[in-house]
Amino acid sequence: MKKYNKASFYSVLILFLIFVALLFVSQRNLKTNGILLTATTTHWGVVVKGYDLNYNFFYNGEKKTGNNSIDKIRGLKDFEGKYFPVIYDPKYGISQILIDPAEFKKYNVPFPDSLNWVLPYFK
Repeated sequence: MKKYNKASFYSVLILFLIFVALLFVSQRNLKTNGILLTATTTHWGVVVKGYDLNYNFFYNGEKKTGNNSIDKIRGLKDFEGKYFPVIYDPKYGISQILIDPAEFKKYNVPFPDSLNWVLPYFK
């Protein structure tokens, strides 16, 4: 029985490490290969962990969709139907909408004056 528990533990540990490595690689790829585009937010979608903000954007004439969890504004209707920058990696098809000033800093994108209205939500 103990061998079975050890095997299960190591299997879960390996899967977790693979997940963390993939997350790290995808974030790094966004920083180095990401293209800055404009997204339109649509609605908050229910997911296991709460709500994700869904958005659409176009790349090379093709409509793309994405969603991201943004804890400080989760579920707020004020952020639906708005335009925000999105960073997109066409090679892997991953994207990150930029609303939180910390995300702009993380991806070395200047925070635009036009989004100053979001600042009170992130204090």
